[in-house]
Amino acid sequence: MQAALHDTIDKVPRLHRRLEHFFTKYPPQIYSTATTGITLPLTRNDARLRRIAEAERVQPPEEEQTGATPQSQPSELDVPTSLRKDRFPPNPFVPFRNPVNGHWSPPRIGLRIQADLFKLARTAKVEHLMPPSRKSTAFKEERTLKRGLRVKGTGIGQEIKGHKEERSHASLMERRKKALVEMPALVREWKRRGHGKSWRDWPKAKTR
Repeated sequence: MQAALHDTIDKVPRLHRRLEHFFTKYPPQIYSTATTGITLPLTRNDARLRRIAEAERVQPPEEEQTGATPQSQPSELDVPTSLRKDRFPPNPFVPFRNPVNGHWSPPRIGLRIQADLFKLARTAKVEHLMPPSRKSTAFKEERTLKRGLRVKGTGIGQEIKGHKEERSHASLMERRKKALVEMPALVREWKRRGHGKSWRDWPKAKTR
């Protein structure tokens, strides 16, 4: 009987000590995505629009509020600024803006450590208990669906810097094509003017 009890206890998965320390400091019932329902903006433009809406406290029209379908996850903007700090403590994975002086504070946990924590959370199957982060699987999947599977330099509106000769290759080929078209006339002019004897200041004499 005791042996079977010990075997059952040993089979219970135990979290990594880093996850235990993280959940002790940031309890899931307060900071997790499932509790707060806060989502991160997928692009910089979305983040900019969210900051503008938050600063201006833009409220949607009444007809849109009544006719629109309820969102699956509530937005952070739905909560007044005065109550947001009490209901949703600052996310340790994102920068935090002090509502008093307006100064921005860096995230308490950097991206490298965030990636390590989410790897451990995925292994332990407790990722849904983590706060919203750019390193979460849900964020990466949503961003992929919105932006598409595109490689920089091959998508619409995407360009790569490349080497200087690569950037100027198209214009160089255009100049060569134009020179080849104008070459017969240039050769005739060169012969007419004495095989280049009077072309000292070719192609155009400098004016002083």
